[in-house]
Amino acid sequence: MSQNKLPADPLSMILGIMSLLIGICSCCCSIVFFPFAFIAILPLLISIIGFISANRSLRSYRINPEIYSESSKNNVRTGRVINGIVILFSILSLLVMIIFFVSYGNSFLDAYNQAEEVRFFEESNQNTEDIYDNEHVDTINDEALHIKETTLDTLTIDSKEGE
Repeated sequence: MSQNKLPADPLSMILGIMSLLIGICSCCCSIVFFPFAFIAILPLLISIIGFISANRSLRSYRINPEIYSESSKNNVRTGRVINGIVILFSILSLLVMIIFFVSYGNSFLDAYNQAEEVRFFEESNQNTEDIYDNEHVDTINDEALHIKETTLDTLTIDSKEGE
């Protein structure tokens, strides 16, 4: 009687290693470029598929252990352990990402709104005339500006229109 492999013998191990590598890369990339943090969902999905297929194969081994080889069972168990570790790692990574968004998301939104206000203010001021343009410099007299010292710290500039 020949010993067969379990249905998820290579599959659960391959999915476990692949999701582990993708999980590590997504963590490293999310440090450098934060939108890559959403890639942490991908290893979670891959490892869940590998974990479910490993459990199904081990269930079929428990039903008929004489049909399948012992090395195939050990490979599927190893794949199940790797997938379980990646599932825990991915859930922890997603929780950290959610906590980060909840705690710092409001400050990022405030910074974005302030940047939009500055951009809007600069765009609205481009249409107004500046008194330091070349055409206005000729019309300003020396008598047009009077500087009065109100306190030691501040200066007040009064202007009079020239005739």
